[in-house]
Amino acid sequence: MECVELPISKINWIGFGEAEQMLLDYAHKEISCKVLYRLIISDTELSYEGYSERFHIGIFETKAIAETTAAYYLENIVGFKDYSCRYQVEEKCVYGSLTNSELKEVWIVWGYSYNDKGDETDIIESQLFCTKEQAENELERLKSDYKRDEWGVDKYIIGAKNCTEGFIRV
Repeated sequence: MECVELPISKINWIGFGEAEQMLLDYAHKEISCKVLYRLIISDTELSYEGYSERFHIGIFETKAIAETTAAYYLENIVGFKDYSCRYQVEEKCVYGSLTNSELKEVWIVWGYSYNDKGDETDIIESQLFCTKEQAENELERLKSDYKRDEWGVDKYIIGAKNCTEGFIRV
């Protein structure tokens, strides 16, 4: 599926589950988005109310690939297999226009603040964008709407895995 242009001002930072509502809002215009799946694994022992120690493993074409990757990490990768970890697969829509139909990389906007323990809280994340320029435009919009200590734009290569060497606690 090809990426389509949606008005950036209509794209809110939205969490898991709200993507479907956004699609319904635009359904009358016959606009759709490509859905990708982001895999996050959390160390539950280092998480507490208002904070989660999250590892962003990657973005995948299908939910099945993300879940298979999660199972592999939880059984084989140092840290993930050694501690109480759980995974979450988030649906993420890809917005923006793209000249070719094959999507190889996507961009995400994020922002967060620090709590009194120095951990990242009040996390805001956008959906995905086809180009860095589109993500940077969304970054400026979010910065004007929300106050956070840190902001950024990250690139993900679809299908690439992060944290492949695992982690250790010190």
